[in-house]
Amino acid sequence: VTARHAALWTDSRYFLQADLQLRGSGIALMKLAMPGTPSVTGWLARQLKPGQVLGVDPQLLSVQEAETFVAELGDRGIAVRPVEANPVDGIWADRPAARPDPVRLHSPRHAGATARDKLRQVREAMKAAGARAHVLAGLDTIAWLFNVRGADVDFNPVVIAYAVVMDREARLFLDPRKITPELTKALRRDAKLLPYAKLPATLRELRGARLPVLLDPATTNAWVADQLRPEQIVRGPSPVTALKSVKNPVQIRGVAA
Repeated sequence: VTARHAALWTDSRYFLQADLQLRGSGIALMKLAMPGTPSVTGWLARQLKPGQVLGVDPQLLSVQEAETFVAELGDRGIAVRPVEANPVDGIWADRPAARPDPVRLHSPRHAGATARDKLRQVREAMKAAGARAHVLAGLDTIAWLFNVRGADVDFNPVVIAYAVVMDREARLFLDPRKITPELTKALRRDAKLLPYAKLPATLRELRGARLPVLLDPATTNAWVADQLRPEQIVRGPSPVTALKSVKNPVQIRGVAA
């Protein structure tokens, strides 16, 4: 959104819906991967002038995306600055409330491995990468690692959460209303269940300890990276991505059933 223009980029799943819902709004539809569609940064470079500033919500851009914005717009003399409060939040009066649906456990009987088994594998990969902590922001990776499922996102069995895995401790941050006695019991020896709002305190703790922290730049938002010292960030794909791609015998039997 600029002073005079606005645009929305979406892929082919939503072309028809977006075309209908944007009519008369003054927001132009940009069809991703279609000939002639400019990139977000390319469009912004034409809308803004050298010396002007683009505000971005760092919680809505991955580290990788934020770096692309800074690099491509910086070359044109356009500064990129994070905003502490997204202005959209201030005017979204009818925003749907967060769902309070409780977290469901995905039994090791179906997963083929316990959360403890998976955490051990993640810690081995962290050690190999030279990291003492790993921040997870990808909801699919968190669901796999802790054997949890939810109904926070339509048609996706994930829970809105963050997680931090350290040498000897793991912390799972989520809405306290979603925590059940069963979840607490299942993870009591493997993870601390903490309110979603407590994540900043843990990131400050990691910053103060100067521990090397593994971040996946493709799936971790720029806000998380901004809370840490640049020199303590170990960049690389989350080990969970590779681990969950290899199906164990229990999962293979489940697929074949």
